Amino acid sequence: MPILSIFSLNKFLSKSILFFVLFYAFTLSAQEPFLRKISFLEGMPSDVIYDMYVSKKGLLYLGTDKGLVSYDGVHFILYPFDENLSNSVNSIQEDENGVIYCKNFSNQIYFLSNDRLNLDKTFNDLISKRELSVVEFSVLNKQKVLLTPNEFYTFNKNKPALLFESKRQIDKNDFFHLAYNSLKNEYYISSLQSILVFKKYSLIKEIETEQNQKILETHHGKVCFVSKSDINAINVFGKNINTNNLKTTNLNRLSSCGSELWICTNDGILEVNTNKGIVENPFLSGKRISDIVIDKEGNHWISSLDNGLFFMPSLKLKNLSIKGVDEQKKPNFSRVRIAKNGHFFVATSTGCVFEFDENGKQLLKYQSENKTEIEFITFHNDMIITSAGVFKIGNPNPISDIRMYLGKEVVIDRYGNFVMASSTYAGLLASDFKTKIIIPENFEKYEIKKFGLSANFLCLRERRARTVFYDKNTNIYYVAYNDDLYYYDKNGDENIIKLPNDDEIIVSEMLQHNDGSIWIATTQKGIVQIKNQKVVKHLTIKNKLSSNNCRRIEIDDETLWILNDKGIETYNFKTSEVKNASANLCMKGITINDFIIKNDTIAFITNEGIFYTNKNFLDVNYVPQFEFTGIWINRKKAAFKNDLALDYTQNNIQIDFRTIHYKSLGDYTYEYRFKNIDNKWNTITSDASNVKFSSLKSGNYVFQIRVKYGDITSEIKELHFEIKKPFWLQWWFIILEILGVVFLVYLVNKRAVLRTKRRQEVKEQLALSQLTALRSQMNPHFMFNVLNSVQGLIYSNQKSKASEYLGKFSDLMRKILEASDKKEITVEKEFEMLDMYISLEKSRFDTDFEYKINLPTSIDLSQYVIPSMIIQPFVENAIKHGLMHKIGLKELKINGEIINEYWQFVIDDNGVGRAKAEKINKSFKNHKSFATNAIGSRISLINKVSSSKIEIMVEDKFSNTNEPLGTKITILIPVKTL
Repeated sequence: MPILSIFSLNKFLSKSILFFVLFYAFTLSAQEPFLRKISFLEGMPSDVIYDMYVSKKGLLYLGTDKGLVSYDGVHFILYPFDENLSNSVNSIQEDENGVIYCKNFSNQIYFLSNDRLNLDKTFNDLISKRELSVVEFSVLNKQKVLLTPNEFYTFNKNKPALLFESKRQIDKNDFFHLAYNSLKNEYYISSLQSILVFKKYSLIKEIETEQNQKILETHHGKVCFVSKSDINAINVFGKNINTNNLKTTNLNRLSSCGSELWICTNDGILEVNTNKGIVENPFLSGKRISDIVIDKEGNHWISSLDNGLFFMPSLKLKNLSIKGVDEQKKPNFSRVRIAKNGHFFVATSTGCVFEFDENGKQLLKYQSENKTEIEFITFHNDMIITSAGVFKIGNPNPISDIRMYLGKEVVIDRYGNFVMASSTYAGLLASDFKTKIIIPENFEKYEIKKFGLSANFLCLRERRARTVFYDKNTNIYYVAYNDDLYYYDKNGDENIIKLPNDDEIIVSEMLQHNDGSIWIATTQKGIVQIKNQKVVKHLTIKNKLSSNNCRRIEIDDETLWILNDKGIETYNFKTSEVKNASANLCMKGITINDFIIKNDTIAFITNEGIFYTNKNFLDVNYVPQFEFTGIWINRKKAAFKNDLALDYTQNNIQIDFRTIHYKSLGDYTYEYRFKNIDNKWNTITSDASNVKFSSLKSGNYVFQIRVKYGDITSEIKELHFEIKKPFWLQWWFIILEILGVVFLVYLVNKRAVLRTKRRQEVKEQLALSQLTALRSQMNPHFMFNVLNSVQGLIYSNQKSKASEYLGKFSDLMRKILEASDKKEITVEKEFEMLDMYISLEKSRFDTDFEYKINLPTSIDLSQYVIPSMIIQPFVENAIKHGLMHKIGLKELKINGEIINEYWQFVIDDNGVGRAKAEKINKSFKNHKSFATNAIGSRISLINKVSSSKIEIMVEDKFSNTNEPLGTKITILIPVKTL
């Protein structure tokens, strides 16, 4: 509800330095509610708040000096104004369609749409045209109305109509506030001397009042107001409320919160008791309170003009203020115990123990000398035993002659001994710290040691102990060490209790139930119940415990109360049901160190103070309120609706959502998945406000999401959408694809048949070329020359030389015939034949013919293959056409080497050259270069069936005077090994 806007802002924001005194006796420590301040650390945009409103959806809106702000329990969203005018929002309302309206100090009225504030044309056209100053507006009752200092307007089809005008001349500012009564469908306008009542846009009543400025409120269908004058007054249902204790502070407004009515002042907030006619329950003293609202969970929100926002989960959850504690250096409250007289004692981290009576009244503060953290409290006769010192009840000073550290825990056995757990051992100690220990029967075997200056100590085991428990029913001592849980029976025997899986039990606390069983809180193994020294029950996260790290337990009737690092939980002995009991406490960020239950009250000992409430308050659970807020497709915001049909290219999806849940303070998680695709739920924190999916495949999707808070899970919300298949996956296109594939297979098959046929033809031609090469190597002219040479040798009576020459010829013929049926031959054998061939040709010449073959010696030539008989035709041409016609020394050089995965064979002669050889050959009419044509055809065929090609390069050599010096042929053949 809006604050009266007719006051000047300076006056309204001025700080009051006065304090009010309650008119009745009141104990603040027993009544002040538990509050949490929402600060900048949680993202609060401003500490200056003028107005608040809870929407129909349950979202909290704040009118701040920075603009309109919404809050869902996790996210603050600021909606600033577009124009560079006043951003301060002093009035917020909601129409019947759920649209939020707000007004700033510049007399502008806006509405919220698509996360933007938009100027309302209906209101602002009238305001700007007539230069009106706005007192208040309303969009309730499906009707827009506007109040100025002197006029009351209504709008019919967005056209303004003056409904009422002030006739008073004594003051130009006659109207001060506007309120709407939804139960009676009435508008109330406060003027200086009266309250005007309108119904159906007609003035039906005028209620005379004292002459003052009045801020109106409706409560239970009736009008009430607070007066802004030298004499503060509160009028509820025509009855004045006693305000003697409020005369020295500014009254800002009345706020109706369900059944409660509150008065907001510049010195805190108080509740108006309409039955008694008084104000009571003051708190937030010194704070300038501007408003209070209640949300759908029952939480109260209190805004201030300079101290931000305060969160009050419930009036039933109280904060126990403690005298003698510095609020700026508040200690960590560590333990709590109740004495036999009903008083409860609270220990701190600074060595203090505070005593309170049954009504929560603080009685005494006990202070130890060493001021260390107190780890336990035990009562024995009139003594308070703690880890930091021993006190007598009623005496705040420690007993001077007992100055020793008493360890982690002390309990009393049936003999009056102290059973002590310390950081180095566990055992028995005399209860007066002086006399001898009463040693239980059968425990004589344990060693007696000195403790302190004069006390004796029976040491059970030298090991760090965590806590102890003595079972008076069985006289068994239980000692929890840091490695195992031990017990010492009445025979004095030492035994170990382990879990059924033989795991150790590391204990935090032990308590006994009425049935004699012992319940144990463990550090990492949950809760354990033992009977007759055997584990009979084991509760873990598998039994719905939120954590296995349990620190404290309490037994109350049929309930086991458990404190773990996730909060408070309960275990029902009858139903075996585990429930979260801290969902309503709103203590996120506060560490609960201990707790205690007495009758119907449960008190929590924390690092921030002591809080208490009725234990039934913890049974009420508020399910988080979830809603989808938007959807983005390919980074563009789209109209949100279910069953979206998207194109296959629209496959990048962002889904926006929001959860309204204040009690958790964001201590919840989201779980989401695609139904029928994901069996497992994915988890994200409450900080998230969207999930993104990239490159989704075509198909129908059902996006599911829920909110989990402790053991509370919200209803599953679903969003359905379809990503259509691309056209090439449509049925008609698939049929076309099938037909196309069939046709393509036909073409490929036909082409394969043709290719096979052509390959066969190439193979046949290649075989023919090999035969042709053979013919060229077995050239009749060459054979005739050889035989003629043999005949000459015989005639010259050189029979042995003729025989040798003929033998070489027969060897060459044999090798040629062997290679003729092979496609490939080793380099070694190829050059053996070539050497034999050249040596035979050399014998035909005189001594003027020399040749040289150079091959690499660092590699094994028998492991490399080349096409058979591919070098010889080029050598034959060099001899026959180049060297034969040369006069003088005839030289032939053949080199072979591997360069860049290729064999490079170079045939270099110093013959007459190709041009002169061609002229000589033309003189022989029947000459035909059979070998050259054959090898050319063969290389062409090989290149057709091979991925790596054979290359032939021919170079004519010339002198400086352009005389031919021979021919150089380079053959490049891909390297290939066996």
